[in-house]
Amino acid sequence: MIKPLLIEIGVEELPAIPFLKELPTIEKQWLDILEKNALACAFEFYYTPRRLVLWHESFPTEQGEKEEEFFGAPLSVALKDGAPTPAALGFAKKCGVEFSEIATAMKDGKEVLYYKRTIAPQSSKPLLKEMIEQFIKGLNFGKSMRWGFLEESFIRPIRWFGCMLGDEHVPFSLFGVESTPFSYPHRTISYEPFAYMFAGDYFERLAERGVVLYPSKREEIILNAFKAIEAKEGVSIEIDAELLAEVVAITEYPTALIGSFEERFLRLPPEVIITSMKENQRYFPVFKEG
Repeated sequence: MIKPLLIEIGVEELPAIPFLKELPTIEKQWLDILEKNALACAFEFYYTPRRLVLWHESFPTEQGEKEEEFFGAPLSVALKDGAPTPAALGFAKKCGVEFSEIATAMKDGKEVLYYKRTIAPQSSKPLLKEMIEQFIKGLNFGKSMRWGFLEESFIRPIRWFGCMLGDEHVPFSLFGVESTPFSYPHRTISYEPFAYMFAGDYFERLAERGVVLYPSKREEIILNAFKAIEAKEGVSIEIDAELLAEVVAITEYPTALIGSFEERFLRLPPEVIITSMKENQRYFPVFKEG
């Protein structure tokens, strides 16, 4: 059986530059965890400065059947006069079986003790807490911080967790935070949480509360706003791809405004003005002929 699965990790504002450096590996990190737990499936990863979201439209409610292989000592060590040695008996104990159930196989050109067992499928729901914890701890942003009385650390304090499997809330506690079927809107809308009843319900309710979850959509909003400003004001806006990615990463609902500064500053070299605007204010330079 499959169900939609939503995982939301709510954080204080993420610093864009270290986050964007880690971004290419984030999906790989979660994919590896899914595969390790025999739960491989398609998923999407979305982010804003205040939330990391993993969305699975079709998440397995049970693990796939897994096989585990164990290789032991060479037969020259495992047997003496046809009887199992302590090394052989120790291998059988490790595998949880009697020595009579141990087979042999070839490995690295030697015949060694061998055992293979099949692990029956298990419910995926109880695994989610540990999987999410592994995901968070596996992210490397270069620097991390502690908060409160916790031993754990992350790039920014974690303030809420949401985990919904179909219409079922998945309860757990990590980093001193209890998971709930609640999320938070854009701060200009409200500071109060809102509830969602099932996994797919989250997206509509979040959008109604001023959060553009999809990074590609935020970029589209910014670029369309630039085009409108260029047409209205008769100017051209210089789009820096790295700056655009950073602005996408630090906004939940971007809005473009055009500003100005005193004309006397134009006596400075253009590179000085542009560098200051980009690095200190995250502004895009605007040019007008004449």
